[in-house]
Amino acid sequence: MDDDFDFGPPGPVVVLDRAADTWAVFFDPPMPDGERRVTFADKNTAWGEAMTRCAEHRFGFRDDANPATGNRNAALK
Repeated sequence: MDDDFDFGPPGPVVVLDRAADTWAVFFDPPMPDGERRVTFADKNTAWGEAMTRCAEHRFGFRDDANPATGNRNAALK
């Protein structure tokens, strides 16, 4: 992954959105255009799995259904 790529403001986190069955990146604070959520992959595809691993390494990971990692989904919708 290119470390020079601009992912927006600090604080993004990768979230498994179980309801939508996708992976998303949440930005807190929001990006300049006000967007907080960017869905980037269907978690059930090989591409989605690869992107998820890259994003987890870059951002950290939280599962929206796992209290131990925090529920960012509810807070950022």
